Amino acid sequence: MKEDKVCEFNSFGLGFLVFLMLSFTLSLGSASTLTACQTLSSSGYYDLSQSITANATCFTVTADNVEIDCKGYKIDYGINGVNSGMGIDATDGSNTHTNLTVRNCIIVKPRVNGTTGYGIRLTRFSNSFIVNNTIKTNGSNSNYGMLLTTNSQ
Repeated sequence: MKEDKVCEFNSFGLGFLVFLMLSFTLSLGSASTLTACQTLSSSGYYDLSQSITANATCFTVTADNVEIDCKGYKIDYGINGVNSGMGIDATDGSNTHTNLTVRNCIIVKPRVNGTTGYGIRLTRFSNSFIVNNTIKTNGSNSNYGMLLTTNSQ
């Protein structure tokens, strides 16, 4: 279970040493373990327990408040050489979303053929964090490690 400290402070006053410590924890619940590529349409903390592969796109994110922790495991995407394969695609049509974190991933497109592939693509996804990832792309043209478009940040 993942816990984050939200508030902690000490109070001193009136010449007396008064120690007051408040500590609140916010439980994010246990992680949902991912063992295959899929659409993540619910908020939550997701982690990988093994390396995974996808013929085209591996993860499509269509929800707010999603954290993906690969824990150092690898995502191979576009392995059949299709066009437009993505490792992680945070795109949901014209809908806007917020709070995506992707951490500790090794995202690889191993095939040389196929165009317009991205390791991570964010479209209309704000307040996002991409932390401690390795991204390797391959392909004939328009292949990028990350692509942030349309008000993504």
